[in-house]
Order: sequence, then structure tokens, then C-alpha cells
Amino acid sequence: MTAQHHGKLGLLADLAKTVIEAALEAELVEHLAAARGGPDQRPGRMNSRNGTRPKTVRTVIGPVTIEVPRDRWGTFEPLTVGKWQREVVGVDRVLLPLAAKGAPLQEMVSLLSQAYPPHTPASTLNRIAATARERLAAWHERTFEAQFPVLHVHVSTLRTGGGQPTGFPVLSVVGSTAPDAEGRQRRELLSLYAVRQDRGAELWRAAVTDLKRRELSGVRSVVGAASAPFRAAVAGTWQVAI
Repeated sequence: MTAQHHGKLGLLADLAKTVIEAALEAELVEHLAAARGGPDQRPGRMNSRNGTRPKTVRTVIGPVTIEVPRDRWGTFEPLTVGKWQREVVGVDRVLLPLAAKGAPLQEMVSLLSQAYPPHTPASTLNRIAATARERLAAWHERTFEAQFPVLHVHVSTLRTGGGQPTGFPVLSVVGSTAPDAEGRQRRELLSLYAVRQDRGAELWRAAVTDLKRRELSGVRSVVGAASAPFRAAVAGTWQVAI
């Protein structure tokens, strides 16, 4: 599956790190739970966590350094990125919808089932989706430290290898600061929203309201293919924006 995104690794690296580590954490929890009650589960011999180790892995957006959880017995063989592998299995290919605010849990699981091998247990996919949602909650609620006079908005949709759309569209919002004395601008991925057709125009208004609640200010222009309700919500929130 492929998706259009904002190219620069810096915009998505932290997000990819969070989602990949959440997937590995979910797999470790499943691994340790499955081992309980086995023939070696005598007092003092239970498997358990054993810290983490750094590892740089290849993803569709570029190299990302993650912390890989370990178990004491060394029997943990994650599917997300194998013990001896350097390439993520596919969770990086569904990064945007997996990280989108308002993404339905079952649709997240459905996308994961397309990214992981067919033999992956449903319980593992459900746990990965739930763990990713939990770890991204703080990112979705963070306030913004800088003013972003320019918003770049884009709606993207995952597609299968055959070019068919799958899952749900995602609205991404990237903010740009004003140029500094040397002409440099800071760009930040501000948020991702699941575009659910059942919410209609209310979705777009809710996205703008959410950005303002998180102290986004100074917006003067919006660039991109935004829907009419989104443009109207922007105009009603930041009156000087064009």
C-alpha cells in the first residue's frame, strides 16, 4: 500500500517512531502473555521484560531509530521488525491512518491486517491498534509552542498495489512559521484527522476547533485542497486568514 505524504522525514520521523514502538510493545505483551502457564513457568523462571535496545530501521519515509523491547529469555520474535531484520514489515505503510485522530478502531485493525503477514493473530492486531492509539493521545492533545501563519492541508488515501483506495482518507495539517533572519522556516506536522463520511461538514469544523483549542494562533493563510466547510471554519476562527 502507498500513501502521499509531506516527503520530509523530519515531519513524520517522531510519529513513525511512536507507532513502531507501540506495535513492538503490543507484540511483547502478547508474547509474554502466551508464555504464561507453559512447561517452564516455575517460580523464578517466568519470562519478563528486559529493557530495550536502540535499532535503526528502514521505513517508507527513511531510516528511523527506535527502542526495541527485549525479554529475559531472548525468545521474543516480533513481526513488526524481526530480531535480525532492519526493515519494518508494513506498519509504516499505514502510518497516517493509524495515527489519525478519530480513526475507528476496527478500521485500524483492518488496515493492520493488510500490512502484517496473514498468520498474525487478531488479538495482536487489536492490541497494536489500541496501544498505538494510547501512545498517540498526548501527541493529539499537545499545545503548540510556535505561531504558524501558514497551514498546509492535504487529504490523502491509502491505495492497494492495484491502485484501489482502502481504509479511510486522512486530513493532514502542517504548519509553517514565518522566515527567520536567514530565511529559514520551521515546519511541523500539527495534526492528522480521520475523514469519516458519516460526519459530513461537522468533521472539518471540529478539526479547526481542535487546532484552536490547542493554542494554534496567528494563522494568515491556508494552502491546499481544503473543502468549503474547512475554509469557512478557518475564516470564522482566524478572520485574517486567506
